[in-house]
Amino acid sequence: MKIKIIHFADHLNGKVDGVFRHILSIVKNTDANLFEHYLCFQGDEYIERKFIEANGKIILLPSIISKYPVHSLKIFYKLMKEYEVDIIHCHFLKPYIVAGFCNIILKKKVIYNYHGLFIDHHFYNRYEKTLYRISHYIINKLNAVQMAVTPSLASKSKLLKETSLFPAITSYYNGGEIIIDTKNEEEFIMHVSIFKNFFRILFVGRIEEQKRIDTAVRIIKQLIDESIEVKLFIIGGGSEETKIKSLIHNLELDDKIIFLGIVENPSKYFRYFDLLLLTSDYEGMPFVIWEAMSKGLPVVSSAVDGIAEVVQETECGLLFEKNDISAAVSAIKMIIENPMLKIKLGENGKSAINCKYNVNNFGIEMQKIYSQLSNDINPFDLSDTIHGT
Repeated sequence: MKIKIIHFADHLNGKVDGVFRHILSIVKNTDANLFEHYLCFQGDEYIERKFIEANGKIILLPSIISKYPVHSLKIFYKLMKEYEVDIIHCHFLKPYIVAGFCNIILKKKVIYNYHGLFIDHHFYNRYEKTLYRISHYIINKLNAVQMAVTPSLASKSKLLKETSLFPAITSYYNGGEIIIDTKNEEEFIMHVSIFKNFFRILFVGRIEEQKRIDTAVRIIKQLIDESIEVKLFIIGGGSEETKIKSLIHNLELDDKIIFLGIVENPSKYFRYFDLLLLTSDYEGMPFVIWEAMSKGLPVVSSAVDGIAEVVQETECGLLFEKNDISAAVSAIKMIIENPMLKIKLGENGKSAINCKYNVNNFGIEMQKIYSQLSNDINPFDLSDTIHGT
């Protein structure tokens, strides 16, 4: 009998969406003969199609996007009873609170998946933070959650600084694909290749405040002021795009920074760039790091959370303190001026993916977690199949 797992989320959008990619990776890399995956969320045509293509099943709960989704409690409780779920895997805070309260009665197994943010954030006002903290306390004191999982050891440490209530916290690494995709799309390649005489820097991600693309723009400005021929390519979209374009125009960088929009499977084009630049204020563990490593693309990133942990361990790139533009410029110049360093950083990333940080090991770890949590299926021993962990 299969273990039924409900992935419960409240604001997936599928567009440069790391959380949805994490969920898809679980579905694709766990044994379909042992696990049956459902996605319960607000609804989105693109996400529904992609999840079904991955052999998952959809449960719609539009009310979960409400600011205070009290109505979702009753509906979610009935859905969990109807589907006879074994494990509720919660992504984001609101689904965790809803599932936690329902589980006081349901007595299922609940996992909270930390993705870089919990309660202590400016997204929430003082009243909301107080409400969530009280809810979190009640859920744990009544044993309605069994564990939290985090996308790196650094993320685990960050979560523990905020709360010690979870009965157990374990870490995973999504990892990258070992096989390199060599597909082409001529229009995209021609658009990038016309700048072949420039050092081509890539940013991939949501254009949101957290990502601090304004810092990336100022890094490019300083490089150009030092007469270094660079171009910045931005793949993604988001609420800050107009603001960032205005900054680019004010700094007279319109011909130095190119927006490529939202591109499906951007990693297949990574071989046309020289470096991945990330400037976030905080992160869980972005997928783009794994993709860059698997394609041999060196990384220059702000030293935050799981990124710093993995870059330091694998030596796949260089780090700078967040918002330290001069340090970032120095790191990029070091790579530009030392082609052998660029090659070495790229090879280190590839090697780390092959040996340890890959989706095969990720799938094994998630299977182990799910199996050990299930009351209905005896855990199976995977110790002899785990490599490099």
